[in-house]
Amino acid sequence: MSYNRSFTKINAIKQPKFDENSSDQETFAPFILDNCMDSEWKDVRLIFGEWEWLEENFGTETFDGYYFNGYGLQGLVMAVRLDANLDVEPETIHYNSEGDICNIHFTEMAEAITTANLASEMIKDKAQLQRAIQIARENGFED
Repeated sequence: MSYNRSFTKINAIKQPKFDENSSDQETFAPFILDNCMDSEWKDVRLIFGEWEWLEENFGTETFDGYYFNGYGLQGLVMAVRLDANLDVEPETIHYNSEGDICNIHFTEMAEAITTANLASEMIKDKAQLQRAIQIARENGFED
């Protein structure tokens, strides 16, 4: 599939700090990174379900007409990967979002960390968010 691309860089790669439950709820907040590599699933999960955070920061369920739901956030994550010149749908990623949660599974920790950095920076910066929305729309990631 051909996508409309441009390129962005991560300011500084942050490394996760997993707690005793193998979860990092702070480094990439409001996203959460869960390390399930030692489980039967053997993956790392990037999760967004912090709807209160969105309400506090944007005051609505939409931004620039773009819906903030599980699928919408997943589309924005896909957009920032594309914008960073990363493969959007490699075999190492399984998109498993639903209406009320963005849930993305990775089989490689490094890829999960890179994506978590990109997603975390994007959601906190309105200019990056608007850019991600544009890329998501141009490439059919919105729904």
